[in-house]
Amino acid sequence: MATADFKSGVYKSARKAALAYGVPPSTLNDQLNGKLLKQITYQHKQRLTPTQEAFLTNWVLKQDLQGFAPSHARL
Repeated sequence: MATADFKSGVYKSARKAALAYGVPPSTLNDQLNGKLLKQITYQHKQRLTPTQEAFLTNWVLKQDLQGFAPSHARL
């Protein structure tokens, strides 16, 4: 949202936009300069794809709601 407001002219400086949204100014500057998030940058090094990770997360949460929190061995 800080990026969108800065680009649309709501804030005249990136620093003011970052402070208004409680984001570190360096993070907003990185995003404005096209730097990718670490989650995206290192995605190819992870064992699970984002789809697999989301499926596993949902499965664990459903098991927990039913009172069957899975052990490490089941995962």
